[in-house]
Amino acid sequence: MGRVYLGASLTAAYLLIRGMLILRTGSARGVRAYMGEPQRAASKPAFRMVLFTAAIHIIPGVIVVALLAVVGVKHHLTLSEVAQHLGADGQLLLFTLLILGGAIYALVRPSGMLGWARSAHPEIPLDDPGALMVVRLIGAVGCFIGLILLFSLVS
Repeated sequence: MGRVYLGASLTAAYLLIRGMLILRTGSARGVRAYMGEPQRAASKPAFRMVLFTAAIHIIPGVIVVALLAVVGVKHHLTLSEVAQHLGADGQLLLFTLLILGGAIYALVRPSGMLGWARSAHPEIPLDDPGALMVVRLIGAVGCFIGLILLFSLVS
């Protein structure tokens, strides 16, 4: 039961954050547009299209939050009871998802991970193929560990 609450809460949070990001940037490209990457199209979409695209994300997010609240009230659940249902599995699941998220980011965008490291160590080159390969290797190992943890939680 706790995993259902956690999954629904994470889904609702993602939908709401993505919808707000679309409203703020005016682009459905998401985080990449927010981080300042160049736009492909020279013209901005019409406001009603931006609003419609954001609504596709925000409305289901609000519905999921409302359904969680209704189910919680109907079954007289408190936050402590939901946390008790989650127990150690919820903490391990959150830790696993964080590992997978960071590892996938390292695989997909190793230059971004090097950029984080470069903020502390300016001598790190961003275009060095060896450094990019090391970051990808770390990402692959992180994905492997995260998937093992995830499958151990599911089974």
